[in-house]
Amino acid sequence: MTQSTVLAKWLNPEVADRISVLGTIYLMEEHPATLRALTEQRPLVVQAADPGSDPADRQSAQLYGWTSRLNVPLVTRGRTVGYVEVRESRCERLFTEEEVRLCQTIATDAATAIEHARLFQAEQEQRAFAEALEEAAAVVSATLNLDQVLDRILQQVARVVPGDAFNVMLIEEGKARVVRWRGYERWGGEDKIAGLSMPISAYPILAEMVQTGRPVIVKDTAQDSRWVPTDNWLWLKCYVSAPILVTGETVGFLNVDGAQPDQFGPADAQRLEAFAHHAAIAIENARLFRDALHQTDELQIALARLEQADQLKNQFIQNVSHELRQPLALIRGYAELLAAGEMGRLTSEQRGPIDIITRRARMLGDLVQDITLILEAEAHRPSQEPVAFDTLARAAVEDFQVITQQIGLTLEADIASDCPPVVGEASYLRRVLDNLVGNALKFTPQGGTVTVRLWPEEGQVYLQVSDTGIGIPPRHLPRIFERFYQVDGSARRRYGGVGLGLALVKEIIESFAGTVSVESKMGEGSTFTVTLPVYQEGGQD
Repeated sequence: MTQSTVLAKWLNPEVADRISVLGTIYLMEEHPATLRALTEQRPLVVQAADPGSDPADRQSAQLYGWTSRLNVPLVTRGRTVGYVEVRESRCERLFTEEEVRLCQTIATDAATAIEHARLFQAEQEQRAFAEALEEAAAVVSATLNLDQVLDRILQQVARVVPGDAFNVMLIEEGKARVVRWRGYERWGGEDKIAGLSMPISAYPILAEMVQTGRPVIVKDTAQDSRWVPTDNWLWLKCYVSAPILVTGETVGFLNVDGAQPDQFGPADAQRLEAFAHHAAIAIENARLFRDALHQTDELQIALARLEQADQLKNQFIQNVSHELRQPLALIRGYAELLAAGEMGRLTSEQRGPIDIITRRARMLGDLVQDITLILEAEAHRPSQEPVAFDTLARAAVEDFQVITQQIGLTLEADIASDCPPVVGEASYLRRVLDNLVGNALKFTPQGGTVTVRLWPEEGQVYLQVSDTGIGIPPRHLPRIFERFYQVDGSARRRYGGVGLGLALVKEIIESFAGTVSVESKMGEGSTFTVTLPVYQEGGQD
């Protein structure tokens, strides 16, 4: 070769019908011979003096001063990525086969190197993208401050999308308002972007994203009919955006602006879409947190009202109970005097009604006492003192023996003689015994048996009251310790009471750090089990 020029030219990876030489883009259709060589993936020699050569090639020869030209494609993995061009400028001659083979060898090595370089670059870009997404996800998880999260997301977008300015828009009442931004200060637009609000209906690109939920790329704002130009943004030549979707609804946009045409491609739109997903999570988290705070405020207000109503209710019940005590005591006293004949002999017709009055007055007095005790247990923690629970249990069994014999039942006791004292208060624990034994007697048919057992075990004292009564339906077992709950709540129910006895038992026992439970089978009976901690000297609160 007398004098030759060697050029390496690369296909633009974004646009397959263009080539890039020293940063300048050329249309492939302007180089038909080169296009044929690349398409057929084989070397091609062109002579300027050949009458059959393409006019474009003859014009290029005159412009650049070559007489013959050799084009060798750069092929890797079956794909053409560019070509090597050798130009002869001093004499008219054909390139030899040896020269073509040499160029082919060089082209093969160059194609391999290019492929490796592109793979390395792609790996680096993918790693940077993954790291940026990880950073965005981390900040979404770390804080509920929406402004801070969106700022960090824009920061990570700028790492992997080659833009010049970035912003986030949120949709409010049909308008897209810019809430966070970066990069506009270099274009003198920072004061214009802050708080910018754009009616979606007036901007086709925004309306399109709302409708489709898909990203949009504007390669050249001067050529795209969808673009609405603005005097303040003449520097903006390229644009890519992804909608921010929450439960399928577009709530905003993640935008990147470019100062050069063809600055963004499909890969940038895909990356932006991934960051828009993190922005959507942050927006939804912020909304849920705001709603939770609002609900918390409402719940606190409702709770305060409930507490006030509960206090008023308790005060009312306490006042009524207090006012009932004295008249009930008088009614019960006179009724017992009448029943005992202290105020004159009763006829047979009078004795029945007097017995009913006496019994009902006693029941009403017990009810008032239950109400008073349950309110006291709620308002004031009972004193923690050693109580001989076995002594109380024996006394309770003895007191109930007369009643048991009268109604045709058997009351048995199995009370250990070596029971240590328990934590409690005697008056409250006696009420527990009375309610459990009285309840067992009430629901056990004539001829049945009620058994009271008491024993110590592993730092606890156990009380069991069992009966052979009617049992409790399984669906009622979880609720029988609730206040005013009755297994039979009908107007014609067979058994009396207002549903406070077992509630009182539970609240008293739990106030002494104990437990109460029940097991029951329909038609076979029920067993109530109470545990109380053994009193430890100097170890109680």
